[in-house]
Amino acid sequence: MKKTMERRTFLKAGGSLFILTSVGALPKTLQATEIVNPYNDKVFIALMETIIPGHLLDPTGAPGAIEAGTVQFLYDTEKTNTLPIPVNLIRTYLKTALNIKSVWRYRKSFVNLTLEQRTEVAKRVEQL
Repeated sequence: MKKTMERRTFLKAGGSLFILTSVGALPKTLQATEIVNPYNDKVFIALMETIIPGHLLDPTGAPGAIEAGTVQFLYDTEKTNTLPIPVNLIRTYLKTALNIKSVWRYRKSFVNLTLEQRTEVAKRVEQL
């Protein structure tokens, strides 16, 4: 079943929405907020810390992937659309696969695993 909207109704709604957002009358949940970096996510941060541990997990206290700015680098790279793969699809798949493997093997989400457990799960996901 296809729903249609008259052009006039659409323009009225769009104009009203523009006015409401201009004066800040919309609730915070509907107002535009700053762009969220999809890599600034618990699962991706845990994965980055697994691959290149930061000063809290590294025995020498050396900086890791997070301190090196990997989160921003991945986001900037994705925004440029220079990669030959659909990054959003890969990102969603990776996040889902890490959590499924974690729950399947350890009955915990990926972010709640130890470094050794995360390493094992990441290796298994890499083989998929």
